[in-house]
Amino acid sequence: MPQSKKRPHPHPQQHHSGGNNPADKKFNKVVKVAIIFFAVIGLFISLFITGPNVLSQIIGIVIGGVGGYFFGQQMHTTFYKK
Repeated sequence: MPQSKKRPHPHPQQHHSGGNNPADKKFNKVVKVAIIFFAVIGLFISLFITGPNVLSQIIGIVIGGVGGYFFGQQMHTTFYKK
């Protein structure tokens, strides 16, 4: 085997940990904002439909938050592709 194939590479690849990736921080921000925004929208919709019923307001907040979570994840995959 030729000598040149046995030499080390000039720049060894470094493996980065997943916690220091700036896209992960943006992911957290996008998802949190989407959850809060959709939870507030869900609160207003449930308040408009059922009036001052506490149980329906809690259900509206939870459904809005779940929708915001999925919407935020979709935004992350759309805007921060690697």
